[in-house]
Amino acid sequence: MTEHRALSDSLLVVEPPAYPTREQLAARYLARCGRLLTPGELRDALARRGHIISAAQLKRDMQAHGAFVRAPGDLWTVGRPVRQKA
Repeated sequence: MTEHRALSDSLLVVEPPAYPTREQLAARYLARCGRLLTPGELRDALARRGHIISAAQLKRDMQAHGAFVRAPGDLWTVGRPVRQKA
């Protein structure tokens, strides 16, 4: 029993963060809204949901993360767009 307790006490519990990261918030919103948004539009949409993140910070986060795709006009989406067959 003593050995079991020693082993049990040495375990480390790793839990996900309680609050989503900025990247997760941005990706979730972009995935659900289904359209391209500028960092300012995304900032405003997230602010309406209680998440205050600057447009500049969102842009930096999206530029640094491979899941986000930039289109002309500083419009952003998450994932790769679907190609239409010719």
